[in-house]
Amino acid sequence: MAHFTVATELRLISGNKYSLDEDQRKLSPEFCESKLNHLLALIIVARYLPSKSVFFQHAVTSFKNHYGIDLLLEADKEEGSDIKDSFSIMQY
Repeated sequence: MAHFTVATELRLISGNKYSLDEDQRKLSPEFCESKLNHLLALIIVARYLPSKSVFFQHAVTSFKNHYGIDLLLEADKEEGSDIKDSFSIMQY
């Protein structure tokens, strides 16, 4: 949850800092770090929580809304349709 919270704060900072220029906001260090922290949160959550959990679903939906990437659609393109398969980097 910490990475998700940091991602949210960084995204809000980028929105305030570059509110008049959407392209510049999306290229800002704050926005890029926000996206990275959001992905880290998803990787960690995918490792420990069921994909049907409310927090996991919220984090995936939030990622789509804020970064324009539908992780559920991307998971469906893969062989396995479970989104958690997309985060196999965390498999030990």
